[in-house]
Amino acid sequence: MSPFPGGRSNKVAEPGDSGEVVWKQKDAAGQMQGRQEYYLGIEVIQKLKTRARQAVRSKKKEERRKEEEEKKNKKEEEKEEEEEEEEEEEEEEEEEEEEEEEEEEEEEEEEERRGRGGRRGRRRGRRRNN
Repeated sequence: MSPFPGGRSNKVAEPGDSGEVVWKQKDAAGQMQGRQEYYLGIEVIQKLKTRARQAVRSKKKEERRKEEEEKKNKKEEEKEEEEEEEEEEEEEEEEEEEEEEEEEEEEEEEEERRGRGGRRGRRRGRRRNN
């Protein structure tokens, strides 16, 4: 407890109250056992209220900040997932293209075996026909 009037205490101010000294009985050594009780003044109550409001504001700000961070993290995760999906799709497309190229090469080889001469032969033949 504060030794000064208007100091903090767990009591609430009432109109007309000021700091009081409440004395108890003498102890075994003959000295007065006393304690001072001060009621909270209006200014102190206002300070406490403002501190409480500030604490609530800071908690709300902290919660908002956390929510924003969570949203950002979710967005980043979604972007990463989309990028991974796109990469997988690209890889699949590349594999399909490679398979198609292999099939075309096989067809050309078969045509060459048959005596048509592959693409070159076809082109030459078209040129001749045109």
